[in-house]
Formats: sequence, structure tokens, C-alpha cells
Amino acid sequence: MPRLNVQADIRDRLAKALPGFHVAVSVPEKRKYPLIVVRRSGGGRDKYLDFPTLTILVWDTSEQKAFAAAEKVSDLMHQLPFLAGYGSINETSFYSDFDTDAGCPRWHLSYNLSTFKE
Repeated sequence: MPRLNVQADIRDRLAKALPGFHVAVSVPEKRKYPLIVVRRSGGGRDKYLDFPTLTILVWDTSEQKAFAAAEKVSDLMHQLPFLAGYGSINETSFYSDFDTDAGCPRWHLSYNLSTFKE
């Protein structure tokens, strides 16, 4: 069974929905803010469905800006279309997580999804 590349698809969707944000799969060595990192952090599959766990981290220059961007990410995640291969979408965390290494506000979101690809 082929898998939907959820990590790449959601990065593309976020880059289009949040112009001005650098959207990546990992934290770049030289960070530029605002920044969103999307990575598959777990999950498995059965014969027909894939069950990815995603972690999404959102940095911006102020707590309010980081929260507003995280809220947009959350809204986009809950609107992922069934016809694009998205079944269930369950947000399992949404919280502020100040990045002490970068000295910058960061929000942490995580999701359990079910996806399919023909």
C-alpha cells in the first residue's frame, strides 16, 4: 500500500497558507523567524490506512504572533480534505513552549491522523 507523504503535503499547504513563514522538516542551523517545522514523529499502518503522528513547531518573534500562527496551523489541520487522502484528524496537543535555546516564543502542536492513498 502506498503512503501519503503527510509531512511534505502539510509543509506545502502551510507554506501556501502562511506566506512569510519558513516551513521546514527540521530546524535549520541558521534560524529565520517566523519558522514552522513539520515532521512525522511516529505512527504505523495496516493494510489500508496509515496512522501518522505529526509534530508541528511554530516560532515567531512574539508570543502573540506565535500563538496566532499556531492557531492558523490548527485551523488548517482541521480542514484537511478527505479527497486528498485525509480521514480522521485528532489534535492531541496545543501549547506554548518557550524555546530557551533560541530565546524565542514557540508553540507545539501534535496530531494523530488516519490517511490513505490509492
